[in-house]
Amino acid sequence: MMYSLLQSRSQTLQKQLQEMHEQVEQTVVEMKTFENLREHEVIAVPKRVEVGVAISLLVARMLY
Repeated sequence: MMYSLLQSRSQTLQKQLQEMHEQVEQTVVEMKTFENLREHEVIAVPKRVEVGVAISLLVARMLY
């Protein structure tokens, strides 16, 4: 009786551990994805600002 209870508990814990491991793996993938996105955005933002300023200057020249 005691053995079967322990075995059942062991299986439950193994399943929970596996699920937690999968959650950690998924979270790591998400974190790396956002880190990669951040790296690209850090580079892209100044370029967008430059383009925005250039467009503003062109529009200002066209209006005046």
